[in-house]
Formats: sequence, structure tokens, C-alpha cells
Amino acid sequence: MNTPQKTTIVFFAYNQSLINYVIKDVEKYLNQDFNVIVLHISNLTRDRSKALPNKEYPFRTIDISGYNSIKIKNLLKSISPKTIIFTTYLAYYDFLLFNIAKKLKISTIFHDHGLVFGGKSPQRVSFIKWQIIVRFLSFFKNLFFLFLVSPRVSIIKNFWKFFKQNFNFYSFDAYLIYSSNNLNHYSKILPINQNTIISGFPLFADDVEKSRLKNSFRNNKFLFVQQPFRKIDYSTATFDEEINQILELQKILSKYNFSLEVRLHPTEKINDYDLLLKEGVVFNTGNLIETCSTFKGLIGQWSTALISALPLNIPIYIIEFPKVKPEFKFYYNIFQDFGIYIFSMDEFEKSLLVQLKTHNFTYDQSLVKNFIGEDNTFEKNAKDLTMIINSFN
Repeated sequence: MNTPQKTTIVFFAYNQSLINYVIKDVEKYLNQDFNVIVLHISNLTRDRSKALPNKEYPFRTIDISGYNSIKIKNLLKSISPKTIIFTTYLAYYDFLLFNIAKKLKISTIFHDHGLVFGGKSPQRVSFIKWQIIVRFLSFFKNLFFLFLVSPRVSIIKNFWKFFKQNFNFYSFDAYLIYSSNNLNHYSKILPINQNTIISGFPLFADDVEKSRLKNSFRNNKFLFVQQPFRKIDYSTATFDEEINQILELQKILSKYNFSLEVRLHPTEKINDYDLLLKEGVVFNTGNLIETCSTFKGLIGQWSTALISALPLNIPIYIIEFPKVKPEFKFYYNIFQDFGIYIFSMDEFEKSLLVQLKTHNFTYDQSLVKNFIGEDNTFEKNAKDLTMIINSFN
């Protein structure tokens, strides 16, 4: 008996990080019905050092960095996908692929890729636009070739909109959005239509994992989620000041028989923090949602890793990083509906004592739902995406 041929779908991811954080886990549930191919432009980004060989993924990836419009058009003709799923809309290659897809009558889907904090998208418009336009000579060549595959007047008109950061020409056929908060944000930018699903920000693999982790035993330990504020020049603090803050937290926690583990940002190296190792601090490197489920509380600034605490009803302590520059302090408002804000070690100790008396900590679920949606599984994202794709003729 012949096995039915799978329908081919294409994801476009700006870089390898989006492949790892958005596509890789959802593809596990899509590959039963679809042949998934991922196009990306990692070699045009500062993320290129993280690029993984194609063999590292169970699906095919194609780096189209430097491809002109005709080459992309021919590639899509040979692949013959039913749909192209976009994870961004800000890069020039988004503009390029979108217009070619419309010319070839390939359906398009915008797939959310993160959470919107305080009305601000996590995407960096200026970096994406100018990195592509200014640094890479292929830009003008690509624009010229695009004229050969699409109506020139509309291309010029839409490109001017794109350059001015007006994205209302992106008439995607469908949208998969993570939450109501995100939908409110995108509705001001993109022409959202009725074929839109709020699918939930994925934190768990499936409902089985979600149920198991929600009922995990909470050990007497806290997790400090570190951010590289010194490295990215958000703070004027010294390395010693950063270390001392962590050690002060450890000292207070130890008074009440709690231990502290530190999860460094992916750009940091454990060897650089050997002073913490000498003080008995444990570094946490395990699966984020899996390990978070075993902690009594999370401590940090505005790391997206703290989001893992919300569906698990684990308290989030927001502590100010030493000497953060004033222009970056507004980021502390990200968790204003959820975090326990502390501005001194005395406040932290008082908050800790309150928690010791609170046995059933919980968040306002209506606020959590608005911020991260419901279900929050990659399996649910895949089911919703499949339903959208199957709705296309």
C-alpha cells in the first residue's frame, strides 16, 4: 500500500534562534502530516555564529542569504509548498518572500514568535532593516530582480511603506497569535483578518507535560535568572557589584533554609562566574520549564525566562540590577501585573517571610490568560496551524 505523499510547507525564520525557539518543537507535531522545510538567512545576521548544520535538524533547512528574487522564485517553484509561514515581518527578506509568494499564489501565514511587553514588540526594527539594507550589497540587486517577478508599481509603493515602517500591505491569509495582548499589538500594525487563531504562548510540549509539571514538588530553592546587562551596556555596574548582589540573595535565602541556583544568560560563560562556584552557588543549565517547576520562586529582572513561572503559579521576584541606566529602567514594567517588586535586600527578606506563610500562591488567571494565552503547548500550536493550513484550498 502506497503511503500518501505529505504536503510541503515552508517556514521562514530570520535566524537560527527563531528556528530553535519557535519552529523546532512545533515541527515535531507537524511532521506527521507535512513535509517541513525551513528557509532562513542566518549568514546575513549577527546570529550566524550559532548556525547549526542542516543535519542537526530532523527537517530540511535552506540558507537563502544572498539569493536574488529569481533564485528564490525558482526555489519555491521546485519545492511547491502549500503555504509559507512567516515568523517575522520586519526583515527585507520577509518583504521579498511575501511578494514572491503572492506572485506564485502561495498562501501565507504570520506565526507569532514571542510576547509583547508593555506595548512594545521584542523585535528590533532598526537593526533588522539597516543590517540588511546597509551592510549587504545584495540588497539593491534583490530589489531589481523583484521587479522582474512582481508588478513594479505595487512593489515600489509597498517597499516605500516597508521602509517607513508601515506594514499594512502584509495581507497574510491567516494569523496564529499567542495571546490577546499580542493580538491587540499586532492589530495596530498588520491587517488582521477573521482567519486568526489565538493559540497560546508555548511553554510545554503537550498537556501531559503541562499537568505533570504543574503538580511537581517544589524544593526549598530559588532560581536567579541572570541578564547580561553589563555586556550589552545597559548598566554601569562592575562585575563585583553584580556578583555581590547574587551573594546577598544567597545569604538571605540560606537563613531560611533555602538554596539559590543561578541560570546564566546563553551569552554568558560559567567560567567567568567562578567566584560564585567558590561560594557554593549551583548553576542551572537544564530544560527551562522542567527545572522552573521545581523551584519555590524565581528571581530576576525582565528575562523572558521568568514567564515560565506564570502557568506554574510560582512567585516572581523582580529585583533591580545594580546601576541600570535610566533609559532602560522602563523594562521593569514588563511584569507589573505579576512580579513582586523589591528594591532592597530588606524588602526581599520581608517578602520572603510573607511567602513562607502563603501556602497556595496563585496569579490572577485572567491577567495570565491575556498575557500568554491558554493551553501554552507546542502541540496546541501545531494543531491550530494544521487547521489553518487545511482550510486553504
